[in-house]
Amino acid sequence: MAQAKMIMDSTRNTGLNGGEHWRFFNGCSGIQGELPSDFFANAQSLSGLYHFFTGCRLSGQLPANLLQPIKNSVTSLQYAFVGQTGLDGSISPNFFRNLSKVTRINNMFDGCTNIVSQ
Repeated sequence: MAQAKMIMDSTRNTGLNGGEHWRFFNGCSGIQGELPSDFFANAQSLSGLYHFFTGCRLSGQLPANLLQPIKNSVTSLQYAFVGQTGLDGSISPNFFRNLSKVTRINNMFDGCTNIVSQ
């Protein structure tokens, strides 16, 4: 996970910091473990996370404030965590807080069979 975080941090002040990113970490099975709450801290202009973690092996509970750094830019979370069976627990009531620009969340957690409702 440290390598993935370093990649995200390196997008700061580049064209990669913004826009819609399709399958950014697609097929990166070496990216595994829990997402740190500051994962998107240096990517505040991301607007789309389509299939962002497809093929990774995320685990644990998603941090309640994970998406807060991109709250002013993100519009789509479609398929962002698709197939992440290692994610567990419940989604915090604050997970979607202040995401007023999000208009598409189709299949965001499709296949995340270990996430439970609160």
